[in-house]
Amino acid sequence: MDPLCVDLHRVSVQSLTESSTNWTSKSIDLYSCHPLADTPFSVNLTNMFNNFEELTSINVINLKLHGLSSPFENLSTLEEIYLDRNHLNEFPRELFRGIPHLTTIAVFNQEIRNLSRDSFSEVGDNLQSLQLHKNQIEYIEPGTFDGLTHLDELNLEFNLLSSLPDGIFSDLKSLEALLLNGNSITSDFFSLTKGLQNLWHWSLEYSRKSNGSDTFIEGVTCRAALPMKKEGLHLCDIRFQHSSGNQETKWDEVSSSGHIRSKDDLARLVDSARFQQQKQHKQSVIPLE
Repeated sequence: MDPLCVDLHRVSVQSLTESSTNWTSKSIDLYSCHPLADTPFSVNLTNMFNNFEELTSINVINLKLHGLSSPFENLSTLEEIYLDRNHLNEFPRELFRGIPHLTTIAVFNQEIRNLSRDSFSEVGDNLQSLQLHKNQIEYIEPGTFDGLTHLDELNLEFNLLSSLPDGIFSDLKSLEALLLNGNSITSDFFSLTKGLQNLWHWSLEYSRKSNGSDTFIEGVTCRAALPMKKEGLHLCDIRFQHSSGNQETKWDEVSSSGHIRSKDDLARLVDSARFQQQKQHKQSVIPLE
């Protein structure tokens, strides 16, 4: 991807538009040349990309954005949009209007708190990857993901989610990867994903403190070999964090495989992996709460 650097002291729609006549790359990185500046540089996207008719990918990094209403509407070939550290406090749904071939949306490191059923109302039918990790999302309204029938990857890792509404993923019939690690979600993962026949890669936080011990489980990432999806056989990486007193926190990762169809199956798999981890460290096995 060829970078297009936006200088904090001299940037204009005109200069960017003029450069488009000699622009041969199909991708643009638009970012601040002064990433450590105290005040983020503001960019108005209105008409900025009018003459970049063959762009397929746009990456906007560490810039405060204005002019979010249909700035890419004339880019019929655009497939990917990445927004990183743009100080967005709500999902910019109008920004995605009129992009018929958009397959990837990545909006991360923002200040977004909520997703509503209108958040993706301007997104076309071709969306395949939705990356919403490392925001501050606390609430997702029922029906938010309805209509995204071709979505095969949804990343909600490292947000502030504590629960998810029943049926929130029910319309995602093509979903293959669902990443939820880094949230303290109490909702039953297996009820939420019931009926998702193509799901084979998933992650979630699974923390249970041990009786009399400071060892706890930080996260679980599981993958199923495609021919084994129906049998529910998964290979899982279970990541343990453990610390003692003032000692430095340490991490262990144990791989384990098993048939996982319910939260009880997952609990047994995690217990088995934890036994392996403690055996490696020659610790006495302490039952989990």
